[in-house]
Amino acid sequence: MNNPQATIDQSGDHQIAVSEAHTKSSTRKRSKSSAKPPAPAVKQVQKGLKKFITVLESAKKKDINESDTSNIVNDILGDVLGYDKFFDVTTEYKIRGQYADYGIRIKDKIHAFIEVKAINIALNQNHLFQVASYAVHEGVDWAILTNGNVWQLYRVEDSKPVTLSLVLSIDLFDPDVRYAAKCEAFAVFHKKSLLSGYIDKLWKEKSCVNPDAIKKLIRSKEGVTFLRKGLKKQTGYRIEDGRILDMLSQVIGD
Repeated sequence: MNNPQATIDQSGDHQIAVSEAHTKSSTRKRSKSSAKPPAPAVKQVQKGLKKFITVLESAKKKDINESDTSNIVNDILGDVLGYDKFFDVTTEYKIRGQYADYGIRIKDKIHAFIEVKAINIALNQNHLFQVASYAVHEGVDWAILTNGNVWQLYRVEDSKPVTLSLVLSIDLFDPDVRYAAKCEAFAVFHKKSLLSGYIDKLWKEKSCVNPDAIKKLIRSKEGVTFLRKGLKKQTGYRIEDGRILDMLSQVIGD
């Protein structure tokens, strides 16, 4: 997506920003996570995903429209990702005069909103802000954006401005990713991953290891104190905190 740090008022009442720290998450180049999706979720995805990859490839060739893509996504939610299409998936969820394509509602609680685009439409920031605005207004933590073959999971953080962080992006057509790896990644979207708290664990882990978090820690009062004491031990001189912060700006940026 272009301009990942843009802050745009698309929600009416809230400003929404996209966190650059998580815009590069993918199945191809991503650090290994210690958290693993529930085994039953991976097993169901392994059993059913291959069929739908074939269906999606055919749909792409036929250039099907958004409505038909949405129908395939609905079947994927039920047959691959473990959601009850009659009770867990709410279609055309109304929010302030607009409609989210799907709301994941389990036990009367909306856990995520899903926005679907036609299979040959490249996902972009406007699409993201569209689904994010639904999540913001309803106080929902998760937003999913897909065109059938590309699936993106975003964490919606209640801050000012509201921050959207990409937790996972998977391209089901990526020829460089093994089927087993695709299944494990896609299992993140499974109902069991949502209800077990797995995606929350994945989010927290990614939050700890992203560059912005490390920069913030280094520039914190505790980080600067640690550096000051270490420098004094090495050189015998006490460096002022302001000078340390200036040097950090040169080394790691603001």
